[in-house]
Amino acid sequence: MRPEEFQELPEGFKVWADADSLSPSVRKVILRATRKYGFQTIFVANREISGGENTQGFFMVVCPPSEGAADDFIASKCDANSLVVTRDLPFAKRVMDLGVPVMNDRGTLFDEKKLARMLEERDLHLQMAALGLSKSARASSGLNGDMVHKFTDTFYGFLRQKGLV
Repeated sequence: MRPEEFQELPEGFKVWADADSLSPSVRKVILRATRKYGFQTIFVANREISGGENTQGFFMVVCPPSEGAADDFIASKCDANSLVVTRDLPFAKRVMDLGVPVMNDRGTLFDEKKLARMLEERDLHLQMAALGLSKSARASSGLNGDMVHKFTDTFYGFLRQKGLV
């Protein structure tokens, strides 16, 4: 569905996934928990992401391809009874500033200190790349099995803490 077709969902816990950059393994973990525990999951991206079509409580919102459209949509809809999953550190900061819990696909549930440190490291990598002092400003995008396991543990730990598991 397009953002303008999205209907407000009933009260209750929701997972908002900045789904463009999430690996299929992480998306599967989220969808498996959605099926098992009955909360709502909304994948937001600038393209259709398959995999959740037969999952009750799953919604796919396809935003325009303009810069930040998916981020803006999620930020306008999420609340303190949500969890946002994203790889985008500046967006994670934006969401945390709204009082919404946020984690990345590597199993890091952010707090202010941890996120500030990661943003500083990101900025340093970007500066080094601009100066030609590093090969890439981007961290490896591939997730290995240990990272998916860590995501799963942290994600289910968060759900337990919320009383959903």
